[in-house]
Amino acid sequence: MNIEEIQGNLTKYKRNYEWFSSNYEKLKEKYPNEFVAIDDGKVIAYGKNIEELERKGIENPSIFIGIVQIDDLVWIL
Repeated sequence: MNIEEIQGNLTKYKRNYEWFSSNYEKLKEKYPNEFVAIDDGKVIAYGKNIEELERKGIENPSIFIGIVQIDDLVWIL
């Protein structure tokens, strides 16, 4: 992979993350407590864990994967 491809992947990843972030409330209604894979402003796959997405072939570095949590997350350190 050359530098142009890396930069392109990072730019697209950022756009996918921004879409995820700005549509989070809608995603909570449709995909509660699911991992979602975002590409070009749409959900292309979802599942209960990352492994499910990997089995579906979601491996492109420009695709954003995030979890849509409806419950508050509590960290115990």
